[in-house]
Amino acid sequence: MAARIIGAEADRDENYQIEAENRQLRDTIANLRSRLEQEKFNGDQAVQKAVAEAAKDIAQLKDTVQALRDQLEHQRLEGEQVLGTAVSQGNKEAAQLKETAQALRDELEKVRFDADQRVQQAIVQGRAEADELRKTVSALRDELEKERFNADAEKQQLARTQRDELKQLQDTIADLREQLEKNGGR
Repeated sequence: MAARIIGAEADRDENYQIEAENRQLRDTIANLRSRLEQEKFNGDQAVQKAVAEAAKDIAQLKDTVQALRDQLEHQRLEGEQVLGTAVSQGNKEAAQLKETAQALRDELEKVRFDADQRVQQAIVQGRAEADELRKTVSALRDELEKERFNADAEKQQLARTQRDELKQLQDTIADLREQLEKNGGR
């Protein structure tokens, strides 16, 4: 009976340890999920910020181009009034404005490219972190399965040990009875 009580207590202790490990693994998985969601949220925010910055830059560039066009139109009207030197000066300014517009286009393209690069980098980084978290979860699952297997093996070993002890005790009792009967028969 004492062996049964000890066995039951051992089973309860093992079950408690397994449940504690399960809780800890669930907490770890929840923390990892939370981190993954936070990283995704941060990546989404970075993308939104980059898109907003690009849109702001585009709007500013459009305003600048429009202002340059307005200025060019104004100068064209002045050029009609003062032909000679004004025409050559207007041509020079037009060339400068074209260069400026081209420089602005180039800068806009660079801003778009940089924004795309940041978005791609955020996506790649998010995927890499998600893959790493998946690997961690898989490793934790494998470890949990190994612990379960070991716990089952220990239970089976304990049961074998208890059966062996019971058999040995039964054999001892039978031997003692036999000796007692021999001694009592004298």
